Amino acid sequence: MNNLKKLREDREIKQLEVAKYLGISRAGYSQIEANIKNARGSNLIKIANFFNVSVDYLLELTDEPTPLFENQDECQKITPPPFNSIELKKGDKESIVRVAEILQEIIKK
Repeated sequence: MNNLKKLREDREIKQLEVAKYLGISRAGYSQIEANIKNARGSNLIKIANFFNVSVDYLLELTDEPTPLFENQDECQKITPPPFNSIELKKGDKESIVRVAEILQEIIKK
């Protein structure tokens, strides 16, 4: 994804800022940008939203960045904050696991 570094540098954004938005480490983002590791599908979409370009542009399937949204505020509305920014209280993890188990039981029926 050679377009990724150019997008970030053209906008004068630090790797850490993009990494925080994605909920990953700066080193992890650096590896994505350097094509050492591939971005997961969900992160690929978040990166496209962050820079307001198409996924096709990030994957170099087109040379046209094609903004996804006319207004950057629209983009921010559909991209939730990273889950690692949410602080869980004691017992929250167990409650979440229990809800997931109940949902799995419902789905099996």
